[in-house]
Formats: sequence, C-alpha cells, structure tokens
Amino acid sequence: MAASIFMSGCGGGSSSAAVTTTTPAVSLSTLSLTLTSQAVGTPSAAQTVTVVSSGTAALSVSGIAASGDFSQTNNCSTAVAPGASCVINVIFTPTASGTRT
Repeated sequence: MAASIFMSGCGGGSSSAAVTTTTPAVSLSTLSLTLTSQAVGTPSAAQTVTVVSSGTAALSVSGIAASGDFSQTNNCSTAVAPGASCVINVIFTPTASGTRT
C-alpha cells in the first residue's frame, strides 16, 4: 500500500495534512473456464481471461502459471496500471482421456 501526504500552511504556525491511500485490486472476466472434449495430444482453442487492475494503485503481477495439461500465454507486465488490463490465454492439451478440473 502506498500513501501520499500533502501538507499545506507550513511555516505560518499551523498546518494540516490530507492523507490519500491507494490500494491495488483485481477483477477477472471469469472465475472458471469450460472446455469441451478434446482429443488426446491435440491442443484446444485458447480461452481468454481478462485481468483488470480495478484498484487505485498499480496491480503487481509476480507470476502467472498453468499446470498439468493446461498451458498459458499472456501479455501481462509486472505492474498493471489502475484501469488497465491484460489478457491470459489458456490452452488445454490432454495427455490422457478423462475429466479435469
């Protein structure tokens, strides 16, 4: 969390301070993806998740990872400015038949 402090009236014997706090926050376009049946070894079409920096401070992105039969690409930088967004593309390439969650 970052804070900005503005002091006015300094030197005249009195002063006042206004403190403005800034807070990062995130919004996602979806919290889950639904993938249809996919042939073993064949990648699915990419599904997109949009990440929006919805706070009043830059959103810090330390890493984005997929695991198992899922992979991802993204255009997210290490800091997403307030009001800006980036996109994560998720691809499913099954190594065996069966359901994944």
